[in-house]
Amino acid sequence: NSPRGTPACNNQNISKSGNECESNSNAEEYHRTRLECVHGDRGVNELYIKELKCGTSLPTTTNVQDRVCDIINDKWKWETSCECKRLQMLEKMYGDSDYENALRISMQSKLDVTYKSLKDTLEPWKVYYQCGGEFECDI
Repeated sequence: NSPRGTPACNNQNISKSGNECESNSNAEEYHRTRLECVHGDRGVNELYIKELKCGTSLPTTTNVQDRVCDIINDKWKWETSCECKRLQMLEKMYGDSDYENALRISMQSKLDVTYKSLKDTLEPWKVYYQCGGEFECDI
């Protein structure tokens, strides 16, 4: 509610008249997708999530290479997928002006810097165990 006690617009646009709210499907989809990602599985193996959140040990395996590769890829997805999706959704809302294109470049740069340490930690393991996949998020 607003200070006057009237319902606030939340994820909506104020109408041109200023007296009512109009639906904003982009904002609604953006917030829904963010919540679903944060509370969802993020495309990660359920066993990894149980190990991460519940302390449940991963099942024993004799295939160390596949296990390590799975853990590396799951770690990357778990840590980066929601932020990646968030920025990709914002990018789609932008037009094609020089300013908006500069924002895209800035978002990509900030994302790359934010996850550089994680990438630098996982990359040697990925190379050593000859794992597939890329550590990327293209905005």
